[in-house]
Amino acid sequence: MIDAEKTKELYARAVVTWGAEAQLHMVAEECVELALEVLHYARGKGCSDQIADEVADVEIMLEQLKLMMRGVNPVFDEVVDAFRERKLQRVEQMLDDWRWHKEGDIVESDEEP
Repeated sequence: MIDAEKTKELYARAVVTWGAEAQLHMVAEECVELALEVLHYARGKGCSDQIADEVADVEIMLEQLKLMMRGVNPVFDEVVDAFRERKLQRVEQMLDDWRWHKEGDIVESDEEP
Protein backbone atom coordinates (compact mmCIF):
# COMPACT_ATOMS: atom_id res chain seq x y z
CA MET A 1 0.00 0.00 0.00
CA ILE A 2 1.25 3.47 -0.86
CA ASP A 3 1.65 5.66 2.22
CA ALA A 4 0.19 9.16 2.64
CA GLU A 5 3.44 10.99 1.90
CA LYS A 6 4.03 9.03 -1.31
CA THR A 7 0.41 9.61 -2.32
CA LYS A 8 0.80 13.40 -1.95
CA GLU A 9 3.99 13.22 -3.99
CA LEU A 10 2.20 11.29 -6.75
CA TYR A 11 -0.61 13.89 -6.88
CA ALA A 12 1.93 16.70 -7.21
CA ARG A 13 3.91 14.81 -9.86
CA ALA A 14 0.74 14.18 -11.87
CA VAL A 15 -0.15 17.89 -11.88
CA VAL A 16 3.40 18.91 -12.82
CA THR A 17 3.81 16.19 -15.46
CA TRP A 18 0.44 16.47 -17.22
CA GLY A 19 -0.40 20.07 -16.35
CA ALA A 20 -3.20 21.69 -14.39
CA GLU A 21 -5.51 22.12 -17.38
CA ALA A 22 -5.33 18.44 -18.32
CA GLN A 23 -5.92 17.41 -14.72
CA LEU A 24 -8.93 19.74 -14.45
CA HIS A 25 -10.39 18.00 -17.49
CA MET A 26 -9.68 14.64 -15.87
CA VAL A 27 -11.53 15.68 -12.70
CA ALA A 28 -14.61 16.40 -14.79
CA GLU A 29 -14.22 13.21 -16.83
CA GLU A 30 -13.90 11.00 -13.78
CA CYS A 31 -16.94 12.64 -12.15
CA VAL A 32 -18.97 11.97 -15.30
CA GLU A 33 -17.83 8.33 -15.35
CA LEU A 34 -18.92 7.93 -11.73
CA ALA A 35 -22.28 9.53 -12.49
CA LEU A 36 -22.80 7.12 -15.39
CA GLU A 37 -21.96 4.09 -13.23
CA VAL A 38 -24.42 5.27 -10.59
CA LEU A 39 -27.11 5.61 -13.25
CA HIS A 40 -26.32 2.12 -14.58
CA TYR A 41 -26.53 0.74 -11.06
CA ALA A 42 -29.87 2.47 -10.46
CA ARG A 43 -31.19 0.75 -13.61
CA GLY A 44 -29.94 -2.62 -12.39
CA LYS A 45 -27.14 -2.80 -14.96
CA GLY A 46 -24.10 -2.14 -12.77
CA CYS A 47 -22.46 -3.51 -9.68
CA SER A 48 -20.93 -2.02 -6.57
CA ASP A 49 -17.40 -2.92 -7.73
CA GLN A 50 -17.80 -0.73 -10.81
CA ILE A 51 -18.97 2.14 -8.61
CA ALA A 52 -16.06 1.53 -6.21
CA ASP A 53 -13.63 1.71 -9.14
CA GLU A 54 -15.05 5.06 -10.24
CA VAL A 55 -15.19 6.39 -6.66
CA ALA A 56 -11.47 5.64 -6.35
CA ASP A 57 -10.78 7.55 -9.58
CA VAL A 58 -12.86 10.53 -8.41
CA GLU A 59 -11.18 10.58 -4.99
CA ILE A 60 -7.74 10.60 -6.62
CA MET A 61 -8.71 13.42 -8.94
CA LEU A 62 -10.39 15.42 -6.15
CA GLU A 63 -7.16 15.29 -4.17
CA GLN A 64 -5.29 16.63 -7.20
CA LEU A 65 -7.94 19.32 -7.62
CA LYS A 66 -7.58 20.35 -3.97
CA LEU A 67 -3.81 20.48 -4.40
CA MET A 68 -4.21 22.79 -7.40
CA MET A 69 -6.79 24.97 -5.64
CA ARG A 70 -4.54 25.36 -2.57
CA GLY A 71 -2.04 27.02 -4.93
CA VAL A 72 -4.69 29.58 -5.89
CA ASN A 73 -6.25 29.91 -2.43
CA PRO A 74 -4.09 28.87 0.55
CA VAL A 75 -7.17 28.52 2.78
CA PHE A 76 -9.05 26.40 0.23
CA ASP A 77 -9.47 23.49 2.65
CA GLU A 78 -11.02 25.78 5.26
CA VAL A 79 -13.39 27.21 2.64
CA VAL A 80 -14.44 23.70 1.63
CA ASP A 81 -14.93 22.76 5.29
CA ALA A 82 -17.12 25.83 5.85
CA PHE A 83 -19.28 25.03 2.81
CA ARG A 84 -19.54 21.39 3.91
CA GLU A 85 -20.63 22.42 7.40
CA ARG A 86 -23.33 24.76 6.06
CA LYS A 87 -24.59 22.11 3.66
CA LEU A 88 -24.70 19.46 6.40
CA GLN A 89 -26.62 21.85 8.63
CA ARG A 90 -29.07 22.40 5.78
CA VAL A 91 -29.48 18.64 5.33
CA GLU A 92 -30.06 18.26 9.05
CA GLN A 93 -32.71 20.99 8.98
CA MET A 94 -34.41 19.42 5.97
CA LEU A 95 -34.47 16.04 7.71
CA ASP A 96 -35.85 17.60 10.87
CA ASP A 97 -38.60 19.28 8.83
CA TRP A 98 -39.79 16.04 7.22
CA ARG A 99 -41.90 13.40 8.93
CA TRP A 100 -42.75 9.87 7.95
CA HIS A 101 -46.35 9.25 6.99
CA LYS A 102 -47.86 6.16 8.60
CA GLU A 103 -47.82 4.30 5.25
CA GLY A 104 -44.12 4.98 4.85
CA ASP A 105 -44.44 7.82 2.36
CA ILE A 106 -42.48 10.92 3.16
CA VAL A 107 -44.66 13.97 3.65
CA GLU A 108 -43.73 17.46 4.68
CA SER A 109 -45.36 18.31 7.97
CA ASP A 110 -44.81 20.18 11.19
CA GLU A 111 -47.23 17.86 12.95
CA GLU A 112 -45.99 15.06 15.14
CA PRO A 113 -46.62 11.58 13.65
